[in-house]
Amino acid sequence: MVRVTDGMSLAEAMQRSFAEANQNQRDLGAIALDATGAISWGKTSQVLLAAYHNGTTMGDTLEWNDGELIGYC
Repeated sequence: MVRVTDGMSLAEAMQRSFAEANQNQRDLGAIALDATGAISWGKTSQVLLAAYHNGTTMGDTLEWNDGELIGYC
């Protein structure tokens, strides 16, 4: 993701991408990992199902709080 290489954190880059997708009324779903193993995901559509394991913790996007645009671990 170009925004991360430009200096944004993964969460900031994803937040901006999803805000732009919402503004442009685009359906988007993405899961991203950075070099440290941080995981971020989001969606503008009704469904994005995924699971992850970061070496110590397992989780899935079903844990997503609808009040938040981005999940981040």
